[in-house]
Amino acid sequence: TCHFPQKPSSPSCPHRACLFAVLSVFSDWFPLSMPPEKQRVGLGLLGTGRVGRLHLNSLCRLRDKCQVIHVADPFIERHREWLEELGIHKLSSNYKDVIADPEVKAVYICTTTDTHGPLLKEAAREGKDIFCEKPIDM
Repeated sequence: TCHFPQKPSSPSCPHRACLFAVLSVFSDWFPLSMPPEKQRVGLGLLGTGRVGRLHLNSLCRLRDKCQVIHVADPFIERHREWLEELGIHKLSSNYKDVIADPEVKAVYICTTTDTHGPLLKEAAREGKDIFCEKPIDM
């Protein structure tokens, strides 16, 4: 479920409202005076289950604004072919690799709810901006 204020959706992207909300949260990364190639933000994603796949597919439509650089999942080998087709080549079975990656400026937490608290804390300690869609478990 998207917890952001809804904006008009288009038939081509049913999650457009959520994407608008994400971009508004990260709007300080996209100053209008910068050339487009400098406006792209490096993203990392934790978890390639149902929610992770949904967000990855949506984020790949925003290549002019962001680039998913690094993805981690305990079962990453199951998703390797699909992720490489999307142009994502930094893949790991350890979430710490994504959080420690200096190219990653923001982390999407798409793991099970019980892992949100520890992952949020680690990402925050590393100075990452964080997007966590589901309720936070503390």
